[in-house]
Amino acid sequence: MTTSAVCLCGKVCRNPRGLKIHQTKMKCLTGRQVVQRTGPVPGETQEEPGPESPHSAQTLHAPQATPQVRHSEHRRVKWPSANKGKEWCQFEEDVDQVLEATARGDADQKLRTMCTMIVSIAVERFGTKEQHTINGAGEPNRRQKKISQLRQELRLLGRQYKQAREEDKAGLAELRNILRRNLTTLWRAEWHRKRGKGRAKKRAAFIVNPFNFTKKILGQKRDGQLACSQEEVDEYLRATYKRKVSGYLRRWLGLPQSLSSIALYGNKNKLRLPFSSLSEEFMVTRAREVLLYRDSSDTKVSSAGIEVRTGRKWRAQDAVDQAEARLRHSVLMGAVASGRAGLGSNTRPQYNKARGKERRQMIQEEVRAGVEETRSSRMVGMRLQGAWTRWEQALDRKISWPELWKAEPYRMKFLIQSVYDVLPSPSNLFCWGLAESPACPLCQRRGSLEHILSCCPKALGEGRYRWRHDQVLKVIAETISSGITLSKQQQPARHSIAFIKAGERPQHRPRQVGGLLTTARDWQLKVDLGRQLKVPHTIAVTTLRPDLVLLSESTRQVVLLELIVPWEDRMEEAFERKRAKYEELVGECRRNG
Repeated sequence: MTTSAVCLCGKVCRNPRGLKIHQTKMKCLTGRQVVQRTGPVPGETQEEPGPESPHSAQTLHAPQATPQVRHSEHRRVKWPSANKGKEWCQFEEDVDQVLEATARGDADQKLRTMCTMIVSIAVERFGTKEQHTINGAGEPNRRQKKISQLRQELRLLGRQYKQAREEDKAGLAELRNILRRNLTTLWRAEWHRKRGKGRAKKRAAFIVNPFNFTKKILGQKRDGQLACSQEEVDEYLRATYKRKVSGYLRRWLGLPQSLSSIALYGNKNKLRLPFSSLSEEFMVTRAREVLLYRDSSDTKVSSAGIEVRTGRKWRAQDAVDQAEARLRHSVLMGAVASGRAGLGSNTRPQYNKARGKERRQMIQEEVRAGVEETRSSRMVGMRLQGAWTRWEQALDRKISWPELWKAEPYRMKFLIQSVYDVLPSPSNLFCWGLAESPACPLCQRRGSLEHILSCCPKALGEGRYRWRHDQVLKVIAETISSGITLSKQQQPARHSIAFIKAGERPQHRPRQVGGLLTTARDWQLKVDLGRQLKVPHTIAVTTLRPDLVLLSESTRQVVLLELIVPWEDRMEEAFERKRAKYEELVGECRRNG
């Protein structure tokens, strides 16, 4: 009679001795709890009896064998949503009842039983999530198949081109060029797809574990000792990031790299952008640090003689001393008129009377003024990009962040490039080495930006300047027309006398400030668009044609508007010319009442 034995791994052995040899060689019992092996006769073991040793009576009973528990396989349970409280409560009650009835053994066995039972009950009740099959990495998509097909066709055409006759090579070359263009387009699309997919994976990895993601980017920790001082490191970082910030701003706005950074950060330019220079903020911050140490209310700090080190090119202490000297000089000079405003129009706190935070603020503003003077002196030396420094009559314009966000990119790009003369005009392209001639394509004169926008006789004869003039006039007329309509809907202001009783104070009421359009309700608007404008005979008899006439019969008011779009250097000249042209008409209108 032969008895076979089955191992835990499924191996069938002829006898128990073979089973023991197999388990020893294959280590089937490693990591498993060894139980007492019983022979074919119940109650008898297969171990050889050894010498008896003294023992107490309480060790006669063998410990109870722990039943083997089959670990549940990994399954993704389709758990209910967190807001379904009834389902979660019922599931918890059922699991508690089952665990109380089945959980036996030590703590580890109970934990394994609990996990197995929870997963089994959850799978039976809620089900499992379906695993979405992902296409293998080696399986190409439709675009990749098309790229492979085009490459095969291109190779075939290449072989045919080598074997073709001379009269057939031109057609084959054209076909090869067409295939190359299509292949380039598909390659670019596939590259953008892979880049977007890679970015999505990196973004997901960062969201899951940002610390591990950052650690992979930065690499392992590095240790060492700096051979230079901290001040030199700060100076290097300031200069390096200043160039990088300026480069990225130019790229964001679509501006050429030849545009000076003064155009981006200048505070007194004709066109001011809402950007602040990193170098300027660094200087102001260090100057503020010097003032805080020196003027500290703590005598120990102020008398410690702390020196703010900023490198070799620029010293914060020297900048503060220079700013204070300039402020003391301004106190001696007194109030100075700036612009067209009269004396006393712009009030400014005096340095000798300022204290504390106000005094520090004035010194910091003077440091900024020193940086701005350096920018202005550099910009004056630029012939093209610094031409705006000679625009005396042009109004300043400051672009805010909301305007920058809402504006069309190409319009903002054209505005900045036109002010600093970095548009791709024929003369600029010739200077940059991108054109063979600087001549204007219409009149063959030098095609500078000034010539193209206001001086080309061929463009004037073809009516291009007239079209631009009419487009600007149309916008102005629409704005005035909407203002007239709005003024007619408003109630006229009532002027009443407010009586004040004895002992009372007059109440301040905000006065409604109305413009010219609120002075009458019968405004008539005439615009020189589409057909010739004729001045009404009730005003004057003339052959002149102003661009816009605004007339009110009831109040005997007339407004003449003449629009001109000159070059900024000739604004005053154009104004005087138009003023002399309509001076006689204005005098006649005044004589007629």
